[in-house]
Amino acid sequence: MTEPPARTVTAYLAAINANDAEKVSALSTPAFAERIQGGSPSILCDWSVSNVKIASAHNDRDPQGRFRDVVYVGVLFDLQRQHDTPEMPSGQHGWGYWLGRNSPTERWLIYDSGLG
Repeated sequence: MTEPPARTVTAYLAAINANDAEKVSALSTPAFAERIQGGSPSILCDWSVSNVKIASAHNDRDPQGRFRDVVYVGVLFDLQRQHDTPEMPSGQHGWGYWLGRNSPTERWLIYDSGLG
């Protein structure tokens, strides 16, 4: 049995906090992991989250048709950044993650994030 999508998201955020690039990659599609870890500054050293709460989880669809099953998981968290940006400074935020899979026996993988 695979982990539920919300548990995948909380494990992903815990991996971010632990600066665990291997775990981040294991919970993400290769394209998403590259996009997240290839940024400058990398999120693995720039930010952490606390007080994570799952706000919502609902079925969705992948407009590009990559995944048969898609779930959007909305979260609330307190963000701590080493380098604040105007787009997302430190503080409380809502954010979301899209997870996909093509069969009930596959793991849910994060393939995108943003406000949904």
